[in-house]
Amino acid sequence: MFGFLLVSFMLAIGSLATVGWLAIFSYKQYLSGIDAIPGVNIPKDMTNLRGLLSVLLPSPFPRAGLTTAIILVSLLMIVFVIRKWEAKVESDRATFDLGYALNVVGTILVSYHCHAFDLCLLLLPMALTLPMLWADGQVTGQARQWLAWTLGCLLFSPLLILACLVLQYPSVLALFLLAFMAAIGVSMSNLRKESGPAVS
Repeated sequence: MFGFLLVSFMLAIGSLATVGWLAIFSYKQYLSGIDAIPGVNIPKDMTNLRGLLSVLLPSPFPRAGLTTAIILVSLLMIVFVIRKWEAKVESDRATFDLGYALNVVGTILVSYHCHAFDLCLLLLPMALTLPMLWADGQVTGQARQWLAWTLGCLLFSPLLILACLVLQYPSVLALFLLAFMAAIGVSMSNLRKESGPAVS
């Protein structure tokens, strides 16, 4: 705790020395007005649930209805992650890794702002799930195939170029994130089924 507070204090001092008091006090106003800047933070450019739902729902769909849909789907996703993340996950390294990866992907999907460059956060869940494909007996059967396919799609850079630069709908990438999240969830169930309860 002390280390966290010390580093936070040092970062705050460094930020103040870099930009000054005026910039720090005006930063909140800048953030609250950034959505009003033309071409910035357009929902179709968001690689999350907000972006995906804004594209999938019809154009004249009421704003309040869209917000309600985003909140409901986000809550369902959070419940899914919580149900998969069990207390015993801490006693099994493979299940813990998959659970952590599931949390990161879920966080990206329910975030309010998520551009294509923010998907660099997927490097961590990818690094945690890739070894599951190489380890014998950890993830088997259809769960292994599903995990391999979703990882392959996310690592296939022409797909990212097609969605972001050609189609100009980065929000489509949220479909692959949803598939990746589902594959991780199925793999967690598969791990528990195949290996049984963790031995402490």
